[in-house]
Amino acid sequence: MIIDLDKIENLKLKSSRDTFLRSLTFINLIDKRNISNIYYELTRTTNVKDKDLNFVFHFLQTHNYLTIDGEMVHMENQLNPDEFIIDFCRYYLSLIQSNKEINNALFVTSDFTIEKDKIFISVESVSLVYRPFLLVLQKLELMETCDRKGFVVVSNYSIAKKILERPLRKLSQKDFDDEIEQRKIRGNKAELFVMNFEENKLKETNYTPRRVSQDNVGLGYDIESYETDGTNIFIEVKSLKKSEMFYWSKNEIEVSKRLGRHYLIYTILFNKEGEPIKIKEVITDPYNEIFKMGKFTKEPSGDFLVTI
Repeated sequence: MIIDLDKIENLKLKSSRDTFLRSLTFINLIDKRNISNIYYELTRTTNVKDKDLNFVFHFLQTHNYLTIDGEMVHMENQLNPDEFIIDFCRYYLSLIQSNKEINNALFVTSDFTIEKDKIFISVESVSLVYRPFLLVLQKLELMETCDRKGFVVVSNYSIAKKILERPLRKLSQKDFDDEIEQRKIRGNKAELFVMNFEENKLKETNYTPRRVSQDNVGLGYDIESYETDGTNIFIEVKSLKKSEMFYWSKNEIEVSKRLGRHYLIYTILFNKEGEPIKIKEVITDPYNEIFKMGKFTKEPSGDFLVTI
C-alpha cells in the first residue's frame, strides 16, 4: 500500500507508540489474510486509525516485510515487534526531516533552548499548521511532554543529534554556560557596532552617546544617544535570530511605551563568522509600530518574539 508522503496530511498520525506496537504484533502473527479483515480486527481491538494503518502497511511493504496482492496480505519476513517499533519510529522521523516544509517549521525556524542535558522547543514558535507533528513525535516517544507550559523537550541525545544536529552526547553545564557566554559576546559586539554608528553620526556635533547597559541592565535600553538636533533618544540593540527575529522583554516593552518616539530598536545583522555587518532596521516608537504590524508571538514567559 504505497501512499503519497509528499502530502503532509498522510504524516499526521494519531496513534501512540504502544498502539503501533500492538498493531505490529498482530500483523506479525498472520501468514496470509484479507486486508479488510486485518483493518477490521485492528481498529476493533487497538483503536488504531485507518490512516495510521495505511502508514504501517506502507512501511512494511516498502521494507519488504510483506506483499499485497489485490486484497490479500502475505507476510514475507517475520519481525521482532519490540525491535521493529524502533525502526518504525526512526523511519517516521526521517520522513519528517526529509520534508523541507515540516523540518523547517519544527527544527530550523523554531526557537529552542538548551538547559543542562535537555533541549526545550517552544511550541508557540512553530506555525499552527505544523504543530500537530510535535504531538505525533510525542506519541511516538521521539519527544516528551514538558512541565514547562508551551514547550516540548528532547532528552534522548541520539534523537537530538538527528533533529537539531547536536553532538551525540549529553550537554554538560559547562556546554550550556558556554552557549550563554556566546550570546553575551554577540550582544556585546552588536552594542559596540551601534556605538560606533552613533559616534560617527554625532561627530560633527557636541553630543556623545553613552553605553548605559554596562552599568544598569534593567533600564530597558542599552544606549543613550541623540539625534543631530540634540533630541535625546534611547536605543535598545537587538541581535537578529535567523536574520529576521528578536526577543523583546516585558520590561523593554513597558519602557518603550513610556518613552514613545524617543525609544528606538536597532536590529543588527550578523555574518556567518559571527560578526555584525549592518543595522538592518531601526524601529522608532516600537511599542506602537510592532503591535500595529502584528508580527509577533507572545512567549509563555510574557516576552515577545518579534519578526521584522
